[in-house]
Amino acid sequence: MFMVKNIRTDKAFLSHTALSLDFGASIHDPAGVEFGKAVMNNSRMNIGLYPSKKIGKNSIHSVCQVKDYDLLITDNHVSEDFLLQIRELEVSIEIVNLEGGNPI
Repeated sequence: MFMVKNIRTDKAFLSHTALSLDFGASIHDPAGVEFGKAVMNNSRMNIGLYPSKKIGKNSIHSVCQVKDYDLLITDNHVSEDFLLQIRELEVSIEIVNLEGGNPI
């Protein structure tokens, strides 16, 4: 973990087991929690990559809250309810069209 705390990045792209509005990003392995937090603390911009199948689910250990991301990227199968709540948190989100074409 010491080495990760000494690395600085402009952008960190992260994806965890699950993402929910109440529990945030979460994973199964407790060892990954500190790693994820260290990466996020040492990055200028944190980008969460979450396919819609991971959204609205929880795992065992929370890594961060949704608002800790500067940008979320997901696919166009995400629920409209989730999008409304994300926008209320003022977290930027990009939707990728899985059927091809440009982002929505």
